Amino acid sequence: MIAFLGNTLTSLFASTQTGPSVNGFSTLLSLGASRVPKLSNGQIYQRPVASMSPVNYSSGFPRRFFLSSMLASMMMTTMAAAVEGEGAPLPPGGVPRLLNQEEAINLDVELMSVPGFSIDQLMELAGLSCAAALHRAYPDQRRVLIVCGPGNNGGDGLVAARHLYHFGYEPTVVYPKPGRAPLFANLVHQARDLGIPVLPALPEDPDGSFDVVMDAVFGFSFKGKPRAPFDAVINYFVNTKLPVMSVDIPSGWDVEGGDVHGTGFRPVALVSLTAPKRMAAGFEGRHFLGGRFLPPGLAQKYELNGLPKYLGAEQIVELPSPANPTCAVEDEQRKQHLEQSDEFVVTWITAPNEDEATTLAGKLVEGKMAACVNLIPGIKSIYSWKGNIEKDSEVLMMVKTRKSLLKGVTEFIASEHSYEVPETIAAQIIGGNSAYLKWLKDNTKGEL
Repeated sequence: MIAFLGNTLTSLFASTQTGPSVNGFSTLLSLGASRVPKLSNGQIYQRPVASMSPVNYSSGFPRRFFLSSMLASMMMTTMAAAVEGEGAPLPPGGVPRLLNQEEAINLDVELMSVPGFSIDQLMELAGLSCAAALHRAYPDQRRVLIVCGPGNNGGDGLVAARHLYHFGYEPTVVYPKPGRAPLFANLVHQARDLGIPVLPALPEDPDGSFDVVMDAVFGFSFKGKPRAPFDAVINYFVNTKLPVMSVDIPSGWDVEGGDVHGTGFRPVALVSLTAPKRMAAGFEGRHFLGGRFLPPGLAQKYELNGLPKYLGAEQIVELPSPANPTCAVEDEQRKQHLEQSDEFVVTWITAPNEDEATTLAGKLVEGKMAACVNLIPGIKSIYSWKGNIEKDSEVLMMVKTRKSLLKGVTEFIASEHSYEVPETIAAQIIGGNSAYLKWLKDNTKGEL
């Protein structure tokens, strides 16, 4: 049995203390009151040595053995540029190639013909990206006013409203001029089925009722000056004190020239879908890229290979902008966190004596099932066994290995250990730096 434990370590160990929470999990500071590992900046200190070495550490485990593996959520050294092989770096200035209006329209058409996406598929993915961007930028502003236009941008907004509802937000949709296609009617029905209000006009005093606004009125096919009822909507965008996030194009802007009509509308955030458009060159707010559906062939045809890579399962990536010039650094940190958190583990194993622990540890290191095994003598275990309170003195092995080798380590211990191994328990921790993680990776090949 493998159980992933976060802040419940106190239920396993008698005197566990925890430090500051990181990503919902607590950094482990102590597994016992008498001796603790050295700490640096709140992280667990791990010696970068490949040999078995004792450290000051203490805990209590039942003699009937608990193999305890700690899944390491490790963050590497901050890097501002994309890692080689993980996606092309951004061109000078930090912005990928920008599409003109004709290219944006043609790319949309080709997405629905070459890979064969349907309009509702693209709209679903685009709306999910918009919801993810709003969540990234405004995680605590829960009351969201989403103003939708009659076209596909409005559909993206309706989809975003549904996803935001499931993210725990309180969305309200303003839909002054619903689209005629059945697709839009279905999206409205889906929103209302969740209890999301869909209004024909802006409510009274929206600034007093909401925390953030999403502009999903006009997209890249819009031309000319806004007409009623949307001229009043854009006027509200200009005058509101709430932050406004625009979908693909700030409404009223020209797709290539920006605010050529002098609306004065300056959203604080923008979600470019598929690829940024030319007007983004003059945009000064936070800039997100969404629409994770561009196939390599079309990316090459439209010279979009410079688009940054999405991280893990994320639906958006933030582009450098005057409002957030360090976003590349932040994304690199998150990228490394996602990669490393799933790769390395620290496993704690008790042995009845130092000789057996030394033998087991030597075989693990020699077979590259572990990069390092620390031996901690003097572990006192007090436990209930067959109705009696038992006491034992054991040796704790702290095994540094990979998550992918955990099964092999478990099987090896089960076959070589002097007593039965009943289960494997895993819990997440924080620790490690880039040099240490590279050393760990190089010394865990799994050759047993």
